[in-house]
Amino acid sequence: MWIATVGLPASLASDLAEGRFAALAELTAGDAATAFARGIALASLGHMPEARAAFERAAGDSSLAAAAQVETGFLDLNRPDGPASVAKRMTDFLKVNDGKTLLVARADHLLGVAQYRLMHAGDALDALTLAQETYRSCGCETGEAQVFDTLGMVHQWMGNETAALVCYAHSLALKTRLGDRYGSAITLGNLGRYCALLGRPAEAAGFLELDLKIAEETGDARGQARVLSDLAEIARDTGDLRSANDKLARALAIARGAGLKQLELEIEINLSTTALAAGDSGQAAAHLAAARAIAGAAPSEFDKLLLDWTQARLIASSDRQQAIALVTGAVSGFRDSDIPSLEIEARLALAELLLAESRQSEAERETLVALKRARERNLPRFRVRIGELMERLSLAEGVAEETGKAIDDKPSGTVDGYLVRGRLGGGTFATVYRAFDVERAREVALKVLDLESRYAKVERDRIMDSARLDMEAANRAQHPGLVKVYAIGRDARGNAYLAVEFIQGRALRDALDGKPARDPKLVCSFLADVAEALAALHAHGVVHRDLKPENIMMRADGSPVIVDFGIAHMSGGKSGEVSRGTPEYFSPEQARGEPSTPSDDMFSFGVILWEWLTGARPDAAHGPARKSSLFGGRGAPRTAEELAAALLDPKGAYRPTASEAAALLRSLAA
Repeated sequence: MWIATVGLPASLASDLAEGRFAALAELTAGDAATAFARGIALASLGHMPEARAAFERAAGDSSLAAAAQVETGFLDLNRPDGPASVAKRMTDFLKVNDGKTLLVARADHLLGVAQYRLMHAGDALDALTLAQETYRSCGCETGEAQVFDTLGMVHQWMGNETAALVCYAHSLALKTRLGDRYGSAITLGNLGRYCALLGRPAEAAGFLELDLKIAEETGDARGQARVLSDLAEIARDTGDLRSANDKLARALAIARGAGLKQLELEIEINLSTTALAAGDSGQAAAHLAAARAIAGAAPSEFDKLLLDWTQARLIASSDRQQAIALVTGAVSGFRDSDIPSLEIEARLALAELLLAESRQSEAERETLVALKRARERNLPRFRVRIGELMERLSLAEGVAEETGKAIDDKPSGTVDGYLVRGRLGGGTFATVYRAFDVERAREVALKVLDLESRYAKVERDRIMDSARLDMEAANRAQHPGLVKVYAIGRDARGNAYLAVEFIQGRALRDALDGKPARDPKLVCSFLADVAEALAALHAHGVVHRDLKPENIMMRADGSPVIVDFGIAHMSGGKSGEVSRGTPEYFSPEQARGEPSTPSDDMFSFGVILWEWLTGARPDAAHGPARKSSLFGGRGAPRTAEELAAALLDPKGAYRPTASEAAALLRSLAA
């Protein structure tokens, strides 16, 4: 329904309020008010280019310019750089337009949607809450209902199931009270699709059937075709392939009759998937060919993703290598487009293909990321499939995935979250707190990460995925010299955090006083323990990337613990930069920006060894001399100084491994 952010002539305002969009779209009058009303109508009918042109015409009238700017912002959300651009424009807009007005509420709503698209959950919730409060103060239930729909989507993305369902229910109640049947259909569709993602097919079908009934009564061809396709997916997933095909045939006829090409393409792909489920590869190929014909020679990026994903499933048994290549591309595309359900489907398919090729570790990686995404977005419909695959892979999850937990310094605010005891420290990308994990009843070090201001959304996802996999692998090593990682997640405002073992002790840095070591045997014994922990980390495929005295803690009994592995993924600069560690402990390869290997950690370990032994980090004037053999090669080190020299070799291939370093240091400590 129309929200009257500006005053329009009575006839135009009445047509908008009554939803007579088709008639308004046909108007040809050239005045700015008519252009604005046409823009609203055209946008409601899905004719975005024409709507944009109408708003541009209306913006020429100073009394309509601000409202036209806001409505154009809603159209811009679907452009490639739209959400970021809209967020900036609306932030600037709201600095000069304030007060409790419908236009300000509409602008806050737009800002909230833009922040949600950018995956800035906390900022989205702030803007949407302001919009909802302003609409309420203005007595605009239509606006409130629309904001509740968006709040439902934000909570759905954050995995807050109860909050999402409450918001959708509130929206539906308001729209029912207002007699907004079109708006009610939108909310019913949202509820139905969400229930399907939650693995509740019966409830999903119930909501979607109501949505379909309204679409049929209002003559909404697009709504009918969309809902029938959704209902067909539910029927297919529950094994009723005949019903799925019947619904898709109806949907296809409606889409063709209404000239809805995009929907026609998606329904053909749905038909191909349903044919594959029935074991009819011939029909699957025919429907895929029909979809390709609709897409044409230059399909959109998203359409190409769908086509390649369907092609991969079609050829999975006949050309596994090509299928792996196609599914790998689909995984990246669905992740970058933030379509978690399709990303999880693709990751599970990729894991199956990799397992068939005996690529166990890669299959494990895809399965763990699928599990992470399902937990992160609260999609339990995938629980059984992921669990079965993990059992086949003999794979156990070591790091809990959490969403929506509170982090507070007041006991009343942390029913099942984290009670902050105090601040331990912080840097440019994280603040570290000592906290009590209420659910698990234990002390933790809680690292709250600042990723949103430093990285684009796609990069944030990649960083978190890589860090989690490193932490999972390190936990599986079960070595006392590696800090335990308990959980990774997002709090109630969407901020990323890590909950790790709290070490009651001090960092190795505090033990280094800038003087030569008084007890070299103690140095060798302590660093032998560190090297053994490093060896366990490397054996599980993890490179620390930022080994330094600050990241080696000393427990109360004096034993070492390596911390912050996986964190180096996150500690780079702005979007596009790559983290390489701490410069003073860089290997030459790290300084050149080359991919990380265990030999990078060993160079850093060599710097620490030399620094502790001599009281200063090595440089051109103060460093160990490399030992040469009788025949000019690198000789095997026999002393701690010779080991440091070998570890600091400019060529990574010549550096001792962690296991070799541990063995020599252990012998020297004896």
